[in-house]
Amino acid sequence: LKRHYAAKIRRIFVSICVITLAVFTLLHSMGMAWSQTGTHILSSLVYSTLIALPTMFFLKWVSVRYTDTFPRLITLMQVCILLFTSTAGCLAATFVLQLMGVFPRGVFWREFQSSIEFSIVITLILGMSTVAYETLQYKLQAAQFELRNKQVEQERAYKLLAESRLSSLESRIHPHFLFNTLNSIA
Repeated sequence: LKRHYAAKIRRIFVSICVITLAVFTLLHSMGMAWSQTGTHILSSLVYSTLIALPTMFFLKWVSVRYTDTFPRLITLMQVCILLFTSTAGCLAATFVLQLMGVFPRGVFWREFQSSIEFSIVITLILGMSTVAYETLQYKLQAAQFELRNKQVEQERAYKLLAESRLSSLESRIHPHFLFNTLNSIA
């Protein structure tokens, strides 16, 4: 249920980003001039989409696949993924925004340099916070599962104890019942 919910949230997020980006691109292609606020909103949307989506997929894939295999290196692997997706997303976003005409030609590297530091810091903070939350949630679920298993085992043990006491009482009662019955006949 939890995975289904997370997948649904991801699909909704991707859909919203793609639709919003398509609307902005359509409006711009129709000749609508960008205001400074509109440019900032569009830039933020493009940057967050092109950084967040690959980060979500790669981080989840590596965390699920390699946490048990490399438990001591998983944090380093996650930080490397965050750095890589932040840098690649920042490059892709700068390129897309230049293609859309938001940034004039010739300012690609200057725009990239001005946005990379901020995007790395934000990606690391949000990414590692999400990783910590997911790790704690996984550990909580594992502890709850273990507790349920122990409770089931304890209930089985109590049931076996009750059954053994009952059979012990039955074995004590049967000889006396037989002896008393034979005495009353004689």
